[in-house]
Amino acid sequence: MPCPIESNQETHVVFSSDNRGILPLSVALFSVLDTSKNPQLLSITILSDGISDENCQKLQQISEKYRAQLQIIDIRNLLERYELPKNNQWPVAAWGRIFIPDLLETRGNVVYLDIDTLVCTDIAELASINLKDKVIGAVIESFDSERCPSIVKARAERPTEKVGYFNSGILLINVENFIRFQTIEKLLAFVNEYGDNLECYDQDALNEILFDQTLRLHPKWNWHDGFTRRLIKYNVNQDYWRGAKPKEAIEAALCPGVLHYQGPHKPWFYNYRIEGPRYKKVMEKAGLLHHGQLEGKHWKDVAKYWLYKPIYHMTWRKIHSLAKSLNIPVSH
Repeated sequence: MPCPIESNQETHVVFSSDNRGILPLSVALFSVLDTSKNPQLLSITILSDGISDENCQKLQQISEKYRAQLQIIDIRNLLERYELPKNNQWPVAAWGRIFIPDLLETRGNVVYLDIDTLVCTDIAELASINLKDKVIGAVIESFDSERCPSIVKARAERPTEKVGYFNSGILLINVENFIRFQTIEKLLAFVNEYGDNLECYDQDALNEILFDQTLRLHPKWNWHDGFTRRLIKYNVNQDYWRGAKPKEAIEAALCPGVLHYQGPHKPWFYNYRIEGPRYKKVMEKAGLLHHGQLEGKHWKDVAKYWLYKPIYHMTWRKIHSLAKSLNIPVSH
């Protein structure tokens, strides 16, 4: 496990969003603040691709309750300067993360979070990890021990010796190393040449340029609740479960640091995700659950909710059984 650096200093957290993402952004921001042991030491930056003044004010109000620092930087002109690929799933605002070193004054560590995340523990713990000479820290989403081409290289139709692929929804960035490696210039050059081949756009580009400069983080720092569902399918004797060692995966499912609700069924709408109830509770605590109900309730989703409920109960029982077999303590 990487050694932590001093944690009694300012913790920098960055989001990037457009106006459409105001609800999940508000929930994610609240979760950072509410789980922090020292919110007054948080320095939060929101990179705005057209967030309205009214919504900016709402974000400021959430932050002020915890006496945390919040700045909102308009990046529309910056994003318009480059022809960056985008679609509904991968909006241009997501590219904001690659410009963090140019936009923030700090030269230390910065935590970047997608807006469809929920922070479950003090984010300072993640921010305090010492990256040493690495540019970023990230959770590996897939790993191949036989050195097959990585996903991004296959998409870009280029041969490679690189192995593995990380999810860029949660990144620990060392700004000084990011600048020294000339990362922005390399990313933009790669996108200019191979942008038409990419499917996950900035995530693919980040993997191509930075995979060898990445410190593998414990999967609890980017835990997809879909991984929790799949844990019961895996053999405990396998070396890796989708980039995570079995013990790490169980630890992440039992005690996630950051939950990442990637995929089409977003938790701010009525859903049947295994970690949906946790998100709903945070929305309610933040005062963001209107009339006590999630929007988008449909009879098909209600049916799936009740169908999956006993399955999820069995899933958690299996996970606790796996934890026992791996000598992982389970809190009740």
